Amino acid sequence: MILKLLILVLLVWACYELILKFRQLIIEIK
Repeated sequence: MILKLLILVLLVWACYELILKFRQLIIEIK
């Protein structure tokens, strides 16, 4: 149970990091 929760948190955090980097790239292109 705790392990699944930890994996879920890591996945959400990884997606959040990707979205932030993607936004920075879009801002730099503009």
